Amino acid sequence: MPATVTMGHDVTPLFREAYPQHTAKRAAQAAEVPHETARNWVRGYAVPSAVALLRMAENCDAFASALERRLAARRAARGAGLAGANAGPGPAPDGALAAAPLTPTAGERGLSAPEARPTFTLPLHAED
Repeated sequence: MPATVTMGHDVTPLFREAYPQHTAKRAAQAAEVPHETARNWVRGYAVPSAVALLRMAENCDAFASALERRLAARRAARGAGLAGANAGPGPAPDGALAAAPLTPTAGERGLSAPEARPTFTLPLHAED
């Protein structure tokens, strides 16, 4: 029986914001990775490593600015106590960690509901 795997796409909107045109090509150049790798990031099939994100922020001011805006918005949402504001885990008023979703909604990514999260079917066991 196959399993369905859904990947979170928290950084996908950053690519479109930083690189409105030729997104995958420019992301590949900034991250110093193959074009196919960056295309998979942009499509949401894979996510970049922390090293790749830092390299892109170091090599491209547009990406660094988009990342900083995203982080500032999350901090502001956490500070305002907006539990459903896609703020991510952070200190709750009582000192416990709040469990807010990290994945942007379909509307934030500009997608309709069926496209919100691509799914992949993987076999649970190898068939001989």
